[in-house]
Amino acid sequence: MSPAIFRWFYSLVLTLLFLFYLPFLLIRAAWRREDVASFVQRLGFLPRLPRPSGRRIWIHAVSVGEFLAVRPLLRQLKHENFSLVISTTTTAANQLAKQHCADVAEAIIFFPFDFSFCVRRSLNAIRPNFFIMVETEIWPNFIGNCARRGIPMLMANGRISDRSFVRYQFVRPLLAPSLLQVQRFCMQTQEDAHRLIQLGALPSRVRVTGNLKYDVEPQRRPERLNQLIREVLGTGSKVPLLVAGSTAEGEEVMLLDMLCHIRERIPLKMVIAPRSPRRFEDVANLLSKEQWSLMRRSFFSDLDLDHPLRSEVRYDIFLLDSIGELTGVYEMATVVFVGKSLVPGGGQNILEPAYFGKPILFGPYMENFREVADNFLRRRAAIQVRNLTDLTKQLLRLLQNCELRSSLGSNARKIISDNRGAAGNTMHQIRELLGRQQSSAISHRSDE
Repeated sequence: MSPAIFRWFYSLVLTLLFLFYLPFLLIRAAWRREDVASFVQRLGFLPRLPRPSGRRIWIHAVSVGEFLAVRPLLRQLKHENFSLVISTTTTAANQLAKQHCADVAEAIIFFPFDFSFCVRRSLNAIRPNFFIMVETEIWPNFIGNCARRGIPMLMANGRISDRSFVRYQFVRPLLAPSLLQVQRFCMQTQEDAHRLIQLGALPSRVRVTGNLKYDVEPQRRPERLNQLIREVLGTGSKVPLLVAGSTAEGEEVMLLDMLCHIRERIPLKMVIAPRSPRRFEDVANLLSKEQWSLMRRSFFSDLDLDHPLRSEVRYDIFLLDSIGELTGVYEMATVVFVGKSLVPGGGQNILEPAYFGKPILFGPYMENFREVADNFLRRRAAIQVRNLTDLTKQLLRLLQNCELRSSLGSNARKIISDNRGAAGNTMHQIRELLGRQQSSAISHRSDE
């Protein structure tokens, strides 16, 4: 099948999905005004930005994970006085970007639907000099429109998971022409680079620059929250705390079963942080149904954190039903379990608890973080469990062995320090492309 037919088929499928999604969106918009605003922006209706004094860079991070990963690069870009526009796809990422980057970005917007009329309106409003896509965000119509306008494009922190590689191979005739229009690919690992070349990228444009997530320095601003959690749960030097981060559906039930067995021997308390905000209520209902004493983060405003808790009641579980606070909470854990790994979810980022030198457990499903997970296992910096029984056994082992916890945490922290530098490597590639763009512009003016 020719690329032209693939592009036609892509546009057809995109249109059908959009029509299917539209009634759902309108129903949600009736209840949530922010969904209306995001929909309007995704159609390309954005306030027109003034021309910047310098160069404007548009950075696109799909969701919370991609936004958190790109923050070290954002700091370096701002330090060099670029004007920045940040786009996201998910509402959670958009809120987090506004929370952390309001003073860094010129605008924080939703990424347009990949219809040419939406893309053209967005580009006309933003007028970027450079575009950065975080991880593997390949939108053919957007990339094509950038290429026609002469806007250089770079993929930062690129990765292609096992599952994605299989899917991308089916649409290679559509993908390859788009990859040829991107000037530089900064991939996390050699395997990611090799896969991208197999999909059609030019080898001369592919670089291995490392994983930006190793450069992330978690903010410690939730210390007031950590103190609240200690008071609510009654944890201290003799009461250990398990922080279960980014959990997926099905894992909370297993964690509760595990907690029952562990508490027969050790007075363990637990913080649960579901990965998706849409599951906060479901998890709260589950915990209440199972008759666990529960406190929720959403019960407290930010102002409440400034006042000591007067209640003498101590709870078993703290539900972290908030966005952007999990990383700081990892700092207070005795042991960390990283979710979406006991069920087939692809795993989640283990680098955040590693930054604090915490002993880490994760399940058998880590396909989306395979390279990182393998590195941690090889260097004895984490423990992978097979199932619920194994998780209970290994957690009990860690809680009873302070030296093992210390060894795992120290090895994890060492991996972080050994792999830093991806932000600097990526900045080097950005400077090189911008330098070429400037030289080309000067040469063009001289020819005239």
